[in-house]
Amino acid sequence: MSDLATVLSTWLDGQSTTGMDLYGIRMLAVGRFGKGLLFLAGLSVGLDLLDPDGVKRRGEANQERAERTLTRSRHKRDVARLSALHDTVTEDMVTVWSVPGDINGPISGLSVHTTPPGRVPEGLDVALDVYRSFHRAVIDELRAYAGDENEYTHAKRRAAEFLSSHLSGPDRALFTEAERAGRNDGCVLVALAGAVIALVFVVVALKTSPAAVPWAFMVMIAEIVLLLVALSTASRLRVAAAWRWLLGRALRRLAATLRSARPFHGFRKAAFALFFVGSILDMLAS
Repeated sequence: MSDLATVLSTWLDGQSTTGMDLYGIRMLAVGRFGKGLLFLAGLSVGLDLLDPDGVKRRGEANQERAERTLTRSRHKRDVARLSALHDTVTEDMVTVWSVPGDINGPISGLSVHTTPPGRVPEGLDVALDVYRSFHRAVIDELRAYAGDENEYTHAKRRAAEFLSSHLSGPDRALFTEAERAGRNDGCVLVALAGAVIALVFVVVALKTSPAAVPWAFMVMIAEIVLLLVALSTASRLRVAAAWRWLLGRALRRLAATLRSARPFHGFRKAAFALFFVGSILDMLAS
């Protein structure tokens, strides 16, 4: 184990210190640490060159975008809620079913629910008697179709008319868009299952075949991308809003730090200290 005097003496004699150690630390590691300090010194100089007002404006712009994105997310969430409510009201009257069939393909059909519903769907502010009366009227109307393929279409249209008559003003304005909204819960479940399988694949690869680890991680990344794509629009907007809010918060904090440190040239002192120490360590390890 060499002390600082020995390492310094070797370096002044013009000999390489690469194979030596300094208090038990290899000089190669000391040199790399010095280079890391030099890099940080460069970053400090870069931070000192930043305009605090410009950084603050960028942070405020990101937080404003986060608010706008969150507003869009709430809008999409409300649309999805109304779309789900429409499906629930329709399925209280008729349900499309499908079972595996023969070589000709699956067998599908339609079930009409004549039993009066025992509850009002969540999100619909009407009395149970009113909802049951609507249900009974539609079931009577469906008898005229008697297995016709338009039976489900009629029930879905009547459900839309009922909701349009009983929703509040803001929800009624959104309902037209909700009727066109799709639901992708199945896609999300498939993507989640794929991500879990990929995670198991990574764990097994780590324990059995190190050569397969890069491929396993590529599969994992692909599954994460698939999961993000499968998420609802509202979910993706909430993720984007959270990211923009955090970025805006960080930039505003950086601007405040730059403004408070600039009168005392704090970053310049830090940069010089890092450069001075890093240069000495890097030279000693040469």
